[in-house]
Amino acid sequence: MLSAPEDWTVETVRAASERVHKGEETAATFKVTVPPSATAPGRITGTVSYGDTTLSDARPVTLAAPTLAFGLKETSFTPGQTREVTVTFANKATRPLISTTKLSLAVPQGWTATPGDITEEGLKPGESRTVTWRLTAPASGLGQLTASAAWTVPAGGGTASAGTRVAVIPETADAVLALDLGSVTSPVAPGYRRLASTDAFDATRGYGWVGAQPQARDRSGPDTLRTDFAQDQAARTLRITVPAGEHMIHFLTGDQDYANQSTIVREGNREIARLLEVTPPGVFTWLSGTVDGGATGHTVDLTFAAERDFWKINAIIVS
Repeated sequence: MLSAPEDWTVETVRAASERVHKGEETAATFKVTVPPSATAPGRITGTVSYGDTTLSDARPVTLAAPTLAFGLKETSFTPGQTREVTVTFANKATRPLISTTKLSLAVPQGWTATPGDITEEGLKPGESRTVTWRLTAPASGLGQLTASAAWTVPAGGGTASAGTRVAVIPETADAVLALDLGSVTSPVAPGYRRLASTDAFDATRGYGWVGAQPQARDRSGPDTLRTDFAQDQAARTLRITVPAGEHMIHFLTGDQDYANQSTIVREGNREIARLLEVTPPGVFTWLSGTVDGGATGHTVDLTFAAERDFWKINAIIVS
């Protein structure tokens, strides 16, 4: 016997044998139909009885549902920059969406996106639509970009959302501090200060490593800023002097020759930034967060760590 949630139908396609001798096997086949109104996962339970004994086994059943996916790979913007943001809405359910689907893009304060809400006619199972917004960054800012979709199906409906963080990376001329990480001999990008892997903290300078120092690498490309970086498998701590008030801080991470597996930045127990996915060789990502210098300014200890392989930091900007 096979049981299913209420309103689901179960038909016996082939019944099991009534008599099974020692060492033999028997099997039954059922057809389970999920009603169009179903919106939540269910559970099916198979039961077999012989004599005074009853055995059962239950398995969860998940329902395929529409999905939403971002097509924005580069999430860092220069002040005032405009980029196209694509979002793909796919009907992976077995039922058609019977009405228009409303697609929306919520942006952080100060950011703008055009056009506004977008509507798509009902999609058949397996169909998808890709829509595009033009996203413009403000002079500065950091926040969450969230795309959402709302749709209806017979006797029900649903929503889906997908999000990513976006940030404005300031020009170095406007930065409180801009550091190019590497070795004592690797090139330094214009507008940045050198932070070698052997530079211990110096109060007059306002930055440097405390405790064990990291490794340094130089890949001889693709440019002066991205060619070199600090890295290590173990956690290492950088101390910087932060002026009074809250400031945005940005970390460039990547490797021209190898995949970037994991990079995490913390201040004490507070996580400031994290690389959310493995990036392939030659892909560089800006991670952003905030640091606070309090009422009068003070030093902040930034700890770089990795959950696997090496953490990697090419540059740091405090704005």
